[in-house]
This record gives sequence, C-alpha cells and structure tokens, in this order.
Amino acid sequence: MIVPIVSLQQAKDHLCVDFDDDDDLIALYIAAAETGLLQYCRIDAVPSGAEAVFQAAALLVVGDLYGYRETVQTGGTSTPIALTPNVLWLVGPHRMLRV
Repeated sequence: MIVPIVSLQQAKDHLCVDFDDDDDLIALYIAAAETGLLQYCRIDAVPSGAEAVFQAAALLVVGDLYGYRETVQTGGTSTPIALTPNVLWLVGPHRMLRV
C-alpha cells in the first residue's frame, strides 16, 4: 500500500476548497496523483529526502485533475492532460531509466 504523501486537508488548501462536497473526489485525485507519480518514476516509494518534491508534484497534479476534469481542448482537438513541465522538473531526477 502506498503511504499517502498529501493529506486531504493539504489538497483542499492547495485547491482553495473550503467545503466538503468534493472530499471523495479530491481523495481519489490524491491517490491517483501519488500512484501516477510513482509509476512515472518507476519506483515503489518516495525516496528518502524527496518527500517535499513529491508532495509539491502531487499537489500540482491534483490541481490539474480537479481543475480540468475532462480532456483539454487545444487547437480544436481534445487531448488528455499530461504532466506539466513543473511536475516533470520536480520528479524527473527520481525517474529510474531503463537501459
């Protein structure tokens, strides 16, 4: 099981959400963001000393998932949300590359 690195309250603070109606949705986005970041990096757990990096990246991803609940319209076409440059900059150094 993945140890949560972002609490529901931290995510709500980041999103400026002060109501409870979306708590289940935000919790789902937190779990998806954390799992997705670990999968992207091809690691099983947040490296020691990198907790703040993964926490910031997870909050950015949660913000994208919450703000853009569907695909993004770009130039008249729909594309799925990708990891933003800031997220890649944060977690990229922790990605295990395959040779």
